[in-house]
Amino acid sequence: MSHIYRCASFTIVAASGDNANAGLPGLRPGTRSFEQEEVLAAPATDSEPALSLMTTTNPKLKASVHYLEETTWNTRGWTFQERYLSNRCLIFTQEQVYFSCNQVVFCEESYIEHGPPYLYPFEPTGSELSLGVARQHAEPDDASERFWIRYRAAVERFTRRELGYKGDVYDAFAGLQRALSDMSGEKFVWGLPCSRLSAALAWDTFSGQRRRGDLSTLPMTELNERVAFPSWSWMGWIGEAHVSVTDERLELGETLLIGSFCHAKNAGRVVIERIAHQRTVSDEVVVRFDDIQQAMPSLTETRLLDMPSNHVLFFWADSGTFKVETEPQQKLHIPGKSCKVVDVNNKSVGNTRPMQAEHYHQTGCDSGEWEVIAISRRQLLDVEAFITVIQIDRQHDIAYRLNIGEVSESAWNDAGPKRVLLALG
Repeated sequence: MSHIYRCASFTIVAASGDNANAGLPGLRPGTRSFEQEEVLAAPATDSEPALSLMTTTNPKLKASVHYLEETTWNTRGWTFQERYLSNRCLIFTQEQVYFSCNQVVFCEESYIEHGPPYLYPFEPTGSELSLGVARQHAEPDDASERFWIRYRAAVERFTRRELGYKGDVYDAFAGLQRALSDMSGEKFVWGLPCSRLSAALAWDTFSGQRRRGDLSTLPMTELNERVAFPSWSWMGWIGEAHVSVTDERLELGETLLIGSFCHAKNAGRVVIERIAHQRTVSDEVVVRFDDIQQAMPSLTETRLLDMPSNHVLFFWADSGTFKVETEPQQKLHIPGKSCKVVDVNNKSVGNTRPMQAEHYHQTGCDSGEWEVIAISRRQLLDVEAFITVIQIDRQHDIAYRLNIGEVSESAWNDAGPKRVLLALG
């Protein structure tokens, strides 16, 4: 679908109504919520023709909201690629028709003689959704940084949307992922960039999530069957995700601590392959199949052959144990329930991200002692350094992500972390 949208002259968008049968308002009389009317201002005279005026709608209904933001069409996961990949769109709303391209938006009711209101940004500080190469408002000059900023925005906005079938997440994002690959040469694994996977594994959420328990709606991978979504990818979760992989992270004092490997299949045998990534302190440490069998005996070759390639990540990491406690509800100003991380002296030494109550109910990860693994170290100016950690749960030698958070470096060192080989599924 990415090539269809990118190559089309324009895409007709039915943005009114609640379903695909809503039609296109304005093609027939009485189909719009607001009808334009001609008002006779001055009748014709022997020397002058009549003067008529037309009633119009405000081209921008709310000053702070994009004209599509409150439409049902704009909340659906499958329609995201229509808006993002199309070079031009002819958009039918309940009141009027808009024309949108990578540079401007014109509406049927433009009153251009009163200034330039025909140019409307996606949001007050942003721009229309686009993968165009041209630099947009407030974007950096560096083309690579612009690409990663747009990738981050695409994931954020896509994960805010709803899917009627939760297992459609991979297929609904596949068109955009293919377009991102075509324009950059980047390879992606379950929605995360391979060349920056070490940084991407620290993807975050600010509005709360829950685990996506659904299998893929359609058969996929080389197994040609419905599969689960890995917990280390944002695709394995429901809720907004924030994936920042720009160079700015490293320039601001972050050090990546892990380098990832995955399993592939070659002539009926398991092969462990390094995934290309930004340089980390673990680059000199490799993962071999013998290491996996020694550390995780149940992960036999037969079992790995029954799993999709690239579904489990293998890497060496420092592991520690901390107690997790729920933050008092009255302190929260964000959706979801946040937790604090405490040491053996019950001193608060960090926190985890807010998650939806359903997630805590299913996993119990908002209380008790839990294993966490270090994935990066961040030092900001003179503030004490902290360790970015992933809270995990091990099941049959495979670890699954439960949450992400931070722990102060001094508390991390006091906890006596141990070096372990991890299989993250």
